[in-house]
Amino acid sequence: MEALKQEKTSLMAICGMAGVGKTTLVKQITDQVKFEKLFDEDQVAFATVSQSPDMRNVQDQLAEQLGMKITEQTDLPRAERLYRRLTNSGKRILVVLDDIWNELDLKSLGIPVKGECKSLKVILTSRLSDVCRDMGAEIFEVNVLPEKEAWHLFKEVAEISDDSALSGVAKQVAEECKGLPLAIFVVARALKGNHTLQPWDRALRQLRTDRMGNLRGVQNLVFLRIEVMELNNSQIKFPPSWPDQMLRSLRTLCLDYCVLGTGLSSMLGHMTQLETLSLFQSNIDDEKFPAKIAQLSNLNLLDLRVESSLHPLPSGILSSLKKLEELYLGSGENLQLGRDEEEQIGCLEEISSISNLKCLQIILDDLNLLLLSLQEFDTQKLSRFHIAVANYEEAEYLNKKYQFQKSFGLYLSDHGDEGIVKRTENLTLELHISSRLRNLVPDLGEDGFINLKKLDLQDGLELKEICKGFLPPRCFNQLQEVRLYSIGALECLWEGSVEPSSLCNLRSIKMQYCDEITTLFSQSALKCLVKLQRIDVSGCQNLERIVMREEILTEEVLELPQLKALTLNDTNFVVCQIFQVSLPRLEVLYIVDPSDGPEQLVGGKMPSGSLDNLKSVELRGCKSIRCIAKGDTVALLQNLQALLTWDCHGMESLVDFEGLKFHNTLSKKGLEILPKLESLSWQSCPRLIHIWRNFPEGVRVFQNLRSLNVVNCPLKCLFHPPSVATMLISLEELDVRECSKMHEVIGEEDEEVSQKDNTQQHDVGKQREIALGRTSKEFVFPKLSSLQLKALENLRSFDGSHREDYEFKFPLLTELIISYCPKLKKFCSGKLNAPLLKEVQIGPSNTENFEAPVDLKVLIF
Repeated sequence: MEALKQEKTSLMAICGMAGVGKTTLVKQITDQVKFEKLFDEDQVAFATVSQSPDMRNVQDQLAEQLGMKITEQTDLPRAERLYRRLTNSGKRILVVLDDIWNELDLKSLGIPVKGECKSLKVILTSRLSDVCRDMGAEIFEVNVLPEKEAWHLFKEVAEISDDSALSGVAKQVAEECKGLPLAIFVVARALKGNHTLQPWDRALRQLRTDRMGNLRGVQNLVFLRIEVMELNNSQIKFPPSWPDQMLRSLRTLCLDYCVLGTGLSSMLGHMTQLETLSLFQSNIDDEKFPAKIAQLSNLNLLDLRVESSLHPLPSGILSSLKKLEELYLGSGENLQLGRDEEEQIGCLEEISSISNLKCLQIILDDLNLLLLSLQEFDTQKLSRFHIAVANYEEAEYLNKKYQFQKSFGLYLSDHGDEGIVKRTENLTLELHISSRLRNLVPDLGEDGFINLKKLDLQDGLELKEICKGFLPPRCFNQLQEVRLYSIGALECLWEGSVEPSSLCNLRSIKMQYCDEITTLFSQSALKCLVKLQRIDVSGCQNLERIVMREEILTEEVLELPQLKALTLNDTNFVVCQIFQVSLPRLEVLYIVDPSDGPEQLVGGKMPSGSLDNLKSVELRGCKSIRCIAKGDTVALLQNLQALLTWDCHGMESLVDFEGLKFHNTLSKKGLEILPKLESLSWQSCPRLIHIWRNFPEGVRVFQNLRSLNVVNCPLKCLFHPPSVATMLISLEELDVRECSKMHEVIGEEDEEVSQKDNTQQHDVGKQREIALGRTSKEFVFPKLSSLQLKALENLRSFDGSHREDYEFKFPLLTELIISYCPKLKKFCSGKLNAPLLKEVQIGPSNTENFEAPVDLKVLIF
């Protein structure tokens, strides 16, 4: 600020490394000079130059803020016009040029050079002080924050105190920001509000590996590093003049997907401050493995998941890295741990001797080799590990992921004494036909898996059950997710009694193609599943029931209190078996191709409140179900919001009201059926001839229905009795297509009469009286905006009354599509009012004689 007040200083530069706050500082300066009236507000101009400057754009930025416009098209006149504005105004002017990378010719830009205009001040910002010095600018250096100031700023932004339990790891995170205010502010703000250790640890790892893009809100931070990616077809080479000082100061070096030739080892020997080294998926073609890695005494992360190496990992390298905290090793086919078994065991012992090691990922192809070393390996000190035994082509974890938790994977045909699985949180087993493993408990883990959170079992052809016999105390008490895929011999999940403390955190079960299993849970196991939220079963063709009742507890009400989603796809389930268990929180039910069962989806001896929260039902290929509900059981679906039926060959109606008893006791407003249903769709149901059967007086339906879709069903009419159409006060979309027997959308008055006469269930005269008595002469669809009638080869009219005194009102209808309806000559006989309808789409069909009602504001041809 003092320099701006002095007449002798006209060109100055604020310099410092990226993220140090140069731009923020110069913007604060411009605000301050305006506040102190050193420069008038309209005499301060700011322009960003950048690494690839567009001089015309810079001129336009300055001109706009100075209240002028440069219309000239050639360079010299443009510069002269800006020059005149800066020199002839008679006022003090401040020009800021931000982010200078190369020396600028200010005069050719139109800015007076030093001494030509005493009332003009120019401020530059740049990372490169030499460039600004060559331009004759007075340099003002901006340095990184001292450690105490950096920590104070970090605490203030992250809202964390010195006595917090997180202060230790928070200080490490702050140190990794290297005193850069921008980095401190963005990282601290991203971590603000996180009160558990895990996100702080994750942020620290990402900072140390320079992968802050995974931290929300952190993008494009520049740290002192070199990263070379995907140079697959070229050897990376460094010039002989590579600056030694830069190598000595380097903290992070990522040589990923590279072909690394000679010279790598000598180059690494200069990088004494290196903390992170990644050779992920690179080919090491040097004459020998770069042994000078052992000299990197400050290394805390080493990624050796290389694509290939001509030589094994030399002994002594890993044990010399005393500060190493994270080690990633790939498949043994890519990087051998030694020339023979003795050297390989020695290498694994080196790993176990690294005292600061907190994270280990290792993928080997020799299980016995791993077990020999792990007998003495203390996994308690590891906060994260992924240990997998796999053939190279089956090693699924060779991708660049640093976020895994405690996981153990077996992909081979045999197994041994895997003691490490006791601490495993994520267990993946892919066991082939020669495996002798019959269960996990006790065969693989006699004491159970008290830390296991995710269990993934695949292709275990001889696995009979997960647990055999009595489960040990706390067994699987942390387990949250189970996935079972193609385990052909699996007969049950848990055999024997289960303690209440076991399985208490299980939230999801997904099972596919396990052909021998017939029952999911025993009764004692089901009582433990108090947090289970999702069951997804597909292709288990012999699965019949959720639970097998035990004889001594046959009268007890069984419940899955938190189950929200149930999927049964291609199983032998009898639908009624589903609801032997109370499902009070069930929201989504998806059933595909079940076994033959009852004629209705809900009903029978269902526990009270079983479906109180059911919101979505999707049925596909259900051959035996004739209706969703019958009689009073429709009350179980009071919260249903969406229903889709597809290829259900037995479906005859949505609801059969025969036996309905309780509606007569309700108020005069009548009984609301399916009051929350918003979406209804039938597709390819060849026996669906009624929406309702035995529709009673005093019932209201579809009050909240918004979307109705009917495709390829033999309905003669959609709404019957006609009074149903008057209840569609919320309907927004109506789509009817490929219903070859449909004559009209709204049925005739006496159609119900003929139907009842055919079934001989009610007095014909009484039904005619009821139907005629409650039919309105005005049909209003107050919210319908889209109406589509397609491929209805026998459709003759929208309504079947053929009465000219009826009126049909569509106040919001904007889309009417009629396609392949050859017998439809006029939309309706009565009056049609659609004030917003401006266009009617008629598809290719015999509609030449289609008549437009007078009230339809457009003609239809």
